[in-house]
Amino acid sequence: MKLVFFIIFSSSFIFCSNVKKQERVKDYNLEGVWILEEYINPILDNKTVVKSRMLKPSFFGILISIDSVKINFYGSLNSTLINNYNLSNKKKSVNFENKDNSKWTLEYDESKEKIVIYEVNDTIKYHYKKLDDIDDLNANNVSKKITKYFNDYLIKGTYEIVLPKLSKGNIVEFGENGSLKGLGIYEEFKIYNFFGTLHQYGNQEDVLFVINEKEESYKAFNWRFENDKLILLEFIEDPQYPKEKYITGNNKIILKKK
Repeated sequence: MKLVFFIIFSSSFIFCSNVKKQERVKDYNLEGVWILEEYINPILDNKTVVKSRMLKPSFFGILISIDSVKINFYGSLNSTLINNYNLSNKKKSVNFENKDNSKWTLEYDESKEKIVIYEVNDTIKYHYKKLDDIDDLNANNVSKKITKYFNDYLIKGTYEIVLPKLSKGNIVEFGENGSLKGLGIYEEFKIYNFFGTLHQYGNQEDVLFVINEKEESYKAFNWRFENDKLILLEFIEDPQYPKEKYITGNNKIILKKK
């Protein structure tokens, strides 16, 4: 009887030990889209895109798209792929190499629910938060997705014209999906996101396009906010570099957000 009890007790102990050991390994479900906080937070807080464009991870990893087997980084210049990743509280990090041959580490901070990356031998850490506003992300639509995000969170809304005086009091509507009403013939708008390498409007100016596709017409404005006013200053061709470079002219529109 004592032998039977000992066998049962021992088996139960081994079973419980195995259960506890299994419970210690917790796989992280990170599937979805993540956005670089050090990039997007200053843009939303200060309402300017241009000052975040030179952040090191912005070139390859403004957005991260994660599924069950791979991690895709998408930036303003290129992308990076991590295949067959596995992250858990037992395996807390994964190393990857960027296309410029720089070496990085990715971790998940469970306490803050953020993804963290840092370059090997560098102390600066960059953080990503989960994003519900963007889905179905891929290399072909990432630029459009980030532009829509900027449109929605920086410009979209109803405004009243303050200047020019001839149009004072008229309403301008920056609407869903880049729709535009109240600025002459122009029916669409989009914020320039600084993807790519060709920046005809300079690297220090925030740019807003207003567009009429039917008439193949558009205008470009430098945009900035002063409290509740949106200031638009139209770009003109640089006389020294016509059709290659643009500078701000004197045509100004001031809109007050309602």
